[in-house]
Amino acid sequence: MNLSIHKTHTRNDLISMIDHLPLPLQYAKGDMKDDLKQKISAIITEHKSLSFKSLKYPEVKNITELICYLKLENPRRRMTSKEKDNIIALSKKIIHYCDMDYRVELSDYTETQEIIDDLNYIRQYGDLLSVRKACTRYNLQSGVVKLEPVLSVEKQEALKKKRDKKSLASRVKFKYNPVVLRFD
Repeated sequence: MNLSIHKTHTRNDLISMIDHLPLPLQYAKGDMKDDLKQKISAIITEHKSLSFKSLKYPEVKNITELICYLKLENPRRRMTSKEKDNIIALSKKIIHYCDMDYRVELSDYTETQEIIDDLNYIRQYGDLLSVRKACTRYNLQSGVVKLEPVLSVEKQEALKKKRDKKSLASRVKFKYNPVVLRFD
């Protein structure tokens, strides 16, 4: 069986998939994308009834779903620098609106609906810090529907670890007491 994998799946994406699903195959550090494609294709033809349970790939539960996932465009594909710059610019524009005391006439916007439309567009890129800041500041105003950024599972775990580390550091207290040394 010749499996066609969409070109947006990178070599590192395929390696991550092998590790997290876990697919019963061995790969070498030097394996290229085509080598990984052939190995995955061979596993799929050999094992028709594999089932998976993964936090990173919750949409893939069996071989059929894996085939469909690989044939379609990668939902986790990386943004181009142009897309990222556009999203950051929109985030800054929303933050500026928030800094101007939530007044449309003092911001770069002409009406409130534009702000909501921009925020709904950028919130799907919640892994970016500027998007999270824009959503947080927008949500501080009263009387609006709260729009939360959409975070990937990996980013949620990283932020949770960071919060836990901060809370641990805030619980540590240092006492400074005088020390008396005696020499006999």
